[in-house]
Amino acid sequence: MKFIVADIGGADVINWLPVAATLAIAATCPFMGYLQDLMGRRNITLVGCSLLLTGTGLVGGARNFGMAVTGMALGGVGAGICELTALAGYVIEYD
Repeated sequence: MKFIVADIGGADVINWLPVAATLAIAATCPFMGYLQDLMGRRNITLVGCSLLLTGTGLVGGARNFGMAVTGMALGGVGAGICELTALAGYVIEYD
């Protein structure tokens, strides 16, 4: 990660990359189960996978540090959705 941050700038605030993803996961998790019940698990999972792929693409093609933090935040939201969906599928399948 140090090589990427050295290339795009922001070496003094490198800690914001994992913090952005963690905060996005923490903000998404409390209401995702309710949204899945409301809109359907499949649709929410597809949105989560799309956000995860978009965030990964943004981080991979980041030209500045703000773009990388935004990509990590989008990836965090997608990861939170996918993580909760996987846990719900596991509990339903093996319950």
